[in-house]
Amino acid sequence: MPTLLETAPSIVEATIEDFDDIKSMMACANCYAFERGGQEQWPNTEVVHGQIRHHIEWPGDEYWIVRGREGLILAGIGVAYSDERWDDERALYFHKFMKDPSRSVPGVAAALLGHVVAWAEAQSIERIRCDAQTSMPGLVRYYTNYYGFTVVGKSVYESLGNAEATLLEIPTATLAARCAEITMAASAELVA
Repeated sequence: MPTLLETAPSIVEATIEDFDDIKSMMACANCYAFERGGQEQWPNTEVVHGQIRHHIEWPGDEYWIVRGREGLILAGIGVAYSDERWDDERALYFHKFMKDPSRSVPGVAAALLGHVVAWAEAQSIERIRCDAQTSMPGLVRYYTNYYGFTVVGKSVYESLGNAEATLLEIPTATLAARCAEITMAASAELVA
């Protein structure tokens, strides 16, 4: 049975040439978040654009995108080895995880997160971490209920006027199994 990524999109490292398309995808994701929960995921767009650009250009950070058959960007995620809201314990951190809801296919987000997991496993990183605005409980539930992340603390987003952040963590092996399960189910839906 073909997998999701064999039938449609491919995951590639973003380049600066992708930056405008990533900003457009973020605008679509913000509209979607506002329609569903009454607030944008990334209200301070200029700051977030700078952070994404940093992921693309900074050695050691990455920003990966899922490109559909037509070349359109379907989803994106930034990864780094450190984050100011966390201790210095060895982990992989992901940021700016988004998809264009109008272009997305089932399982594309899990496939992209699975790519992050494979990268972490190749470097023997045992924990994957992220954060979400506490004021967006649906997003926190998405990570905890859908993927299995555990809430491990709180912090603040200085760029959002010290808005509260929920810190989430999961063992790499646990997330690998969950992403594989989701992408296989999505592949079965595409084939059916």
